[in-house]
Amino acid sequence: MARATRPYLCTTCNAYAGCYKGTDKPMGKVANTVLRLKRQKTHQIFDSFWKKRGWTRSAAYRRLARHGGVHLQILH
Repeated sequence: MARATRPYLCTTCNAYAGCYKGTDKPMGKVANTVLRLKRQKTHQIFDSFWKKRGWTRSAAYRRLARHGGVHLQILH
């Protein structure tokens, strides 16, 4: 992976991960265009779901983790 304006970038497939401001710590896992679009769509659906119920995002993730039987840190 080459260092560029997107600190973690694969120039072969255009997969990248941004970094937290002022650091070189990645904000997430490296993702290509297809995966980024799928993540955006999933967030759009999930955000609509919890907002319609009057929940907070944090509460929605806690419920999702509990229902799915996974640790909260794994979900996002």
